[in-house]
Amino acid sequence: MKNVSSKFTVLLGLLLAALGGVAQAQSKDFLSNPYLEVGYMPWSYTEAYSGQTYTWGSGGAVRVIFGMDVHDNLALEGLYATDVTDATVTVGSYGSSANWASTYGVYAKPNIDVAKDVNLFARVGYGISSITLTPTSTSTRQLSSGSISYGLGASYKITKSVSINGDYMVYYQGSPSVVSGYTLGLGFNF
Repeated sequence: MKNVSSKFTVLLGLLLAALGGVAQAQSKDFLSNPYLEVGYMPWSYTEAYSGQTYTWGSGGAVRVIFGMDVHDNLALEGLYATDVTDATVTVGSYGSSANWASTYGVYAKPNIDVAKDVNLFARVGYGISSITLTPTSTSTRQLSSGSISYGLGASYKITKSVSINGDYMVYYQGSPSVVSGYTLGLGFNF
């Protein structure tokens, strides 16, 4: 876990340095566009093993994103996600659960307005995930690692400061595992 903390500290430092550098290069309006997104997602964990692919499903998670527009079509974001309901899988009589302890990440979010109050976006960055698999017939296994993370989504402005957001993201992708999910949430501009 100490390794994950140090990686997160480095990622947070890089994000803050990037924000500081862009803030100096931009006008005073740069710091006037922060936003917060809060969402809920059904999530799944997929793993390939011995030529078979298994999916732990039915998990539920919450996600919080803090972001800041650095350009009309680009934002920088910090993300935190954790599960509230473990995902499970049953293969024959064998059962297992996956606990998604957390993902911390930093992202670039290119976006474009496609209609009045409708915005399409992509998210690409790096996340550090911690997952515990608890089989009923063998020992517990922990995954704590970083990987490229990405997704696509859309938002619709309800008011000037509140929006509805939906996206699909891959939070962790490593051999042979994938953590992904759809998120529906609210965004708040300050």
